[in-house]
Amino acid sequence: MKETKKITAFTLAETLITLMVIGVIAAMTVPTIKQHSDEVRYVSAARKAYSTISNATSAAEVKHIDSYFWDFTSAKTQKWYSEVLNSIPNPVPSKASWEMYSVDGSSPAGTFTPNMWLADGMALQFTSPSNGNSKGGDILVDTNGSQEPNVIGIDIHGFIVGHKSGKAAAFGVYAMGDGCNDVNTTYACTSYAIREGAMPWFKEVGKYTSCASFVAPTDNCPKFED
Repeated sequence: MKETKKITAFTLAETLITLMVIGVIAAMTVPTIKQHSDEVRYVSAARKAYSTISNATSAAEVKHIDSYFWDFTSAKTQKWYSEVLNSIPNPVPSKASWEMYSVDGSSPAGTFTPNMWLADGMALQFTSPSNGNSKGGDILVDTNGSQEPNVIGIDIHGFIVGHKSGKAAAFGVYAMGDGCNDVNTTYACTSYAIREGAMPWFKEVGKYTSCASFVAPTDNCPKFED
């Protein structure tokens, strides 16, 4: 008698149930994975912005004079930065400025009007110091130019060239809100993201309406003599 082989396989119903389970798991995990990936990308961009500003400031000081004597609203200072950065013309001429939004992305927080664009997509805005000093200045950076989200603490960050005490010996490039060199509450998310490598306000949308709670403590700040 000819022997027959019994072939076993999943039924159509079993296959459909399996696919449904896989779909549910994917729907639950993919957004979380993407959110983490986006957070890592934004943190990396913030750190790159800090490194770019720091290196450019040092290079310009070597070519010219100490940054303590710079006027950050002058075309001359911006030209010095342009000399050491890979600056390009505005890649989107129709967008000379754009709206910024608060850390939760819900409220307008002013207009970002860059003075310089870089080949890697960053846009830089130079302004007078916001911490009350008569020396130094602020540099705001939109890490991806006019592209969204244009949110403070995510793709828009603040840096100072100076020191909150105004002492020349302490001058340098610092992330706003680092506690020791600046206590700016609007851009304090910048120092936190660079220091901690995380953006809690990005993961928990709506929980934070400002960066004020992320100003770093001043307990371990170095002391400078007059």
